Amino acid sequence: MTRTDGVSVTATRNRGQTNLDFLLGIVVFFLALSFVVASAPQLIAQYDAQETPLVAERVSTTLADSLLVESGAPGALDVECTGAFFAGVGGAGCPFSTGDALADVVGVHETYSVNVSLQWDVTGDAEPDLLCYNGGDVGACGTDRLAVGPDVPQAHRSAATERRTVLVGDQPAVLEVRVW
Repeated sequence: MTRTDGVSVTATRNRGQTNLDFLLGIVVFFLALSFVVASAPQLIAQYDAQETPLVAERVSTTLADSLLVESGAPGALDVECTGAFFAGVGGAGCPFSTGDALADVVGVHETYSVNVSLQWDVTGDAEPDLLCYNGGDVGACGTDRLAVGPDVPQAHRSAATERRTVLVGDQPAVLEVRVW
């Protein structure tokens, strides 16, 4: 190679990349990769969190509008089918089997945990009380509590809750469905 002043110069390197350029490129690559790996679970988790309220709403609608309903009147629950659903007794004319798992009866995948209860303020204080099935009647607690499913976890997960006001026989109640 010849310069303009006529002095001959021999090139000792054929590469245009120095060690510092290579190191900087690797550092930028690993920073970008670590950002993607750290962000991926949060990007996916938001879709999972949006699902559980929809499942809770669907379960409450299924129970209050079709499974426990009294002769086609949505929101008016049949006493015998309600007792069969919660207590597992009776229910000869009900559209479900008392031997099936709760997830199968309400139509959700077994990866979801479902808790269903019937509540109403029967004692007169401000807190709703869990209702009971008293052999053909629903009211203040006696024999069979109207709650089914595992207990809602308190520490590590949040549960989506759906509440509907229903009528069981002549007893008003709140049908509460929790899904997590």
